[in-house]
Amino acid sequence: MLMQTGHVDTGSADFWIFSTYLQSENGASNHTLYDPTRSSNFQSAPGETFNITYGDGSGARGIVGYDKVLIGAATVTSQAIEMATAVTSNFISDTDNDGIMGLAFSYINSGKSCCCILDMMVVVSSCKLLTRP
Repeated sequence: MLMQTGHVDTGSADFWIFSTYLQSENGASNHTLYDPTRSSNFQSAPGETFNITYGDGSGARGIVGYDKVLIGAATVTSQAIEMATAVTSNFISDTDNDGIMGLAFSYINSGKSCCCILDMMVVVSSCKLLTRP
């Protein structure tokens, strides 16, 4: 799984990305879209959803799956990926941004069933599941 551009947010725990589930007529064609069908590591999570609204009123909602995520030299093998099916217009107009990687702990994650990237980094490093490419 690769997110070319995105923002890091220390005040949220949601890791969501623009995905092929967005409608192109809503401006998604101006963004890099994550396509879960192109990943051999992707696992669906039927019934898991997310819906986040930020302090400025912007937000995203969609469905959840799991995939391998690489951040620098670190690899998380089964990270929750929130795939946007709808985003607010300010995210559409920000063509330098293809999602948000929230770094807060999971208890504030909007999906509630998701484990945030920071939690996973702590778990995998303590279990020696963190690998280097």
